[in-house]
Amino acid sequence: MTHATTLAAGLLIATLAILLTPPLAVATLLLTALAYAHKHDITNETPWIHRAALGIALAVIAFNTLSSWTGATVLYQAPFRITLLGRPRFTLEALTFGTIAAAQLATTVLALGTATLKTPPELLHNALHKAGLPPTLATAATLALRLVPDTTRDAHAMQSALQTRGIPTQGLRGKSHLLVPLTARSLDRAMLAEEALLTRGYDPQHAKPRHHNLPPAAWAALATTLTAILIAWLGPGRPPYYPHIEIPWTPQTLLLIILTLPPALILAWRSKPS
Repeated sequence: MTHATTLAAGLLIATLAILLTPPLAVATLLLTALAYAHKHDITNETPWIHRAALGIALAVIAFNTLSSWTGATVLYQAPFRITLLGRPRFTLEALTFGTIAAAQLATTVLALGTATLKTPPELLHNALHKAGLPPTLATAATLALRLVPDTTRDAHAMQSALQTRGIPTQGLRGKSHLLVPLTARSLDRAMLAEEALLTRGYDPQHAKPRHHNLPPAAWAALATTLTAILIAWLGPGRPPYYPHIEIPWTPQTLLLIILTLPPALILAWRSKPS
């Protein structure tokens, strides 16, 4: 139940981060994802997840601010003009829209990264299989989700080995020393996985899917996700940011937040570090 709750919490937080667009809901989900990752000690074990989430967020903010020149509140206007484009300017509306989108992406990366790293491969495969995925898709999804953490562990091991031998691993030239052996190790892992599946007689064409009862945590996550989809479809949708920022607090928005955020907070709190 512990791993099921952890996986359900991560998937629910990531799904709600994509569906919910009110700023209060986005901020709450981002804080929930940070607390969820911190509870499972992701900061110390795999700090690259936080760096990836931060890098993606900053890139989205910078891209939207630099590329979108629309908006009524001008923060800065360049003294020069670009042919066919006009005079570049930075607006509060573009900055706000980019920040909201960046928070949604960062939340998704943190939640999915934590859920993937803290769920053993066999349990992840069983969860996907119990959810009704065909054996072929369940196996492919499990192997794909484990690719990043396995490759990260290989990179750390190779980096330590190279540093022990006195070979520099910093900078672009140092990272190039890791590229060839890391690629070879990834290909070897794929071949070993294929051989292991064939040795054990795995045949996805004749494997019969088994249907089991989903744990309560999975049912709660599924019900919350369906509720969010329904209310988001019938509700106000994404708040308008152009030409002026408008955050309407309609009954649909409040209902969307009240019905969807508490289950995510409860599942994140109940998930126990493995």
